[in-house]
Amino acid sequence: MTTHNTPDSEQAIDFTMPENTLIVAARKGVVISAEGANQFGGQDKTMLSMANHIRILHADDSIATYAHLAPRGVLVGVGQRVEAGTVIGYSGSTGYSSGPHLHFAVHQLLRKSDGFGNISVPIRFYVGNPAYVFTPQYLQKVTADYRSPGKAPPILEIKKTGPKAR
Repeated sequence: MTTHNTPDSEQAIDFTMPENTLIVAARKGVVISAEGANQFGGQDKTMLSMANHIRILHADDSIATYAHLAPRGVLVGVGQRVEAGTVIGYSGSTGYSSGPHLHFAVHQLLRKSDGFGNISVPIRFYVGNPAYVFTPQYLQKVTADYRSPGKAPPILEIKKTGPKAR
């Protein structure tokens, strides 16, 4: 299921993970939106607006969105200040979702003729110590190991099978 085809989600990243995995804030900021009452998820487009989520405003005016959180899996409230690494919720599969994962995006606000909109921006990750900084790519598998120097994470190869395989 490909859903990252609009300006507000084309740079988003989906992290496959078991339901109820702890989610932490990537950066410090203030919670500006939090919804945790939705109970269900599935591949029905009528569920597009039914994902439990948290949105955090950062000092640079970017906004991080954490979506598809578990039912009752939101642990923070609007107006709450959080530090990087603060536990904010639990992963889930609420809303328009094909299974348990965390949908993560960083947005910048845009002024439009009819008000405001947002656009997703590329996300940088830091791994290792000293850190290796990179922008993730499709099918890249990353382990957050900070005990050793950072290095470029591998990109998984897609194995093609069947009569059309080359």
